[in-house]
Amino acid sequence: MFRYFIGLAGGWEFFGIVTTVLLGVGGVGYVGATWLMHFISIEQYVSAALLVVTVTIFSGLAALRIPAAQYFFFGSVAVIGTAFLSGAIGVLLP
Repeated sequence: MFRYFIGLAGGWEFFGIVTTVLLGVGGVGYVGATWLMHFISIEQYVSAALLVVTVTIFSGLAALRIPAAQYFFFGSVAVIGTAFLSGAIGVLLP
């Protein structure tokens, strides 16, 4: 019986981690896409291209498990998540 509860708790922990990561990546995507649309609307195409390249490179390096990129990526996920949860998302958006 004890093993069953431990297994169940491990499953919930895994679900929580996966959900947090997916929501964090979605948050980074949302903020990045909002800034991209803002740069395109004010015709700053170089800034838009730079944003796309930067986000793509850091996301790719984080997926390859390079420590510095992971710190940057998950740090930005934490900041974006905190802003969403505290209602201060207007600070991060244009």
